Amino acid sequence: MKKSYIGLLGGLAFSILLVYLLIVVNFQSWLDPFIIIAALPAALAGIVWFLFLTNTRLSVPRSPAPSCAWAWPRPTRFL
Repeated sequence: MKKSYIGLLGGLAFSILLVYLLIVVNFQSWLDPFIIIAALPAALAGIVWFLFLTNTRLSVPRSPAPSCAWAWPRPTRFL
């Protein structure tokens, strides 16, 4: 289990580095992407705190229609 967590943290660190480098290319700056990525945990904490204060649930309603192609009835052909 410890090996799985080490792999998970390695993948998380690699993904953060990759996103940082993509933002560096986009903004052509080394400091701006660092500020953006450093602000993300505080922004997420603020969102969770505000949802808690307003007693709002974070949910996604289910669609009444099936969203998968395999769920629709298939047409039948008679030759």
